[in-house]
Amino acid sequence: MDSTSLEKAAQIVGVTSAACLSGYIACFSYAAVPAMAIPSAPANILVRQWAKAYEIGSNSSPPLAFMSAASFAYLSYASTSTPLRKLLFGIASPRLLYGLAAGLVVSIVPYTFVVMHPQVNDRLHEIEARAEMGDELKAEDGEVKELLRHWVPMNFARAALTGAGAVLGAVAVIAL
Repeated sequence: MDSTSLEKAAQIVGVTSAACLSGYIACFSYAAVPAMAIPSAPANILVRQWAKAYEIGSNSSPPLAFMSAASFAYLSYASTSTPLRKLLFGIASPRLLYGLAAGLVVSIVPYTFVVMHPQVNDRLHEIEARAEMGDELKAEDGEVKELLRHWVPMNFARAALTGAGAVLGAVAVIAL
């Protein structure tokens, strides 16, 4: 495979996987959590459903993020051998855009651990562990619903990060 074909493949993989990942992550906030958070659902059921959704997302999202970020990082590196055509008022080259796209897409991992875990995820996991042991969790009903209300926009922010990476990668593709 020549370098042009490899670059085209990396462009397709980078932009497509970032865009798909953005939609996939957003679906957890837009559909999954609201569907499970019906007013009458008790905390022990809500927290178990959230934990299962979290497990699915945490097992499938990072590989997509790293695949997209690796594609964008390769393109940033490879674009050093091509003329650096300027765009966006002469301040951003495809190399810079690909590099920023790579950083945005992979940033969902530290964002999850630094922002979401201490504020929401850790407590939901604690409550879920008690639910798995058979605790009734009546006192936590309101807390679980409140934590899920906070989790939704935080997760949308993760979708926005990968979406922004997809957009920057697409702009760089068009600029070349």
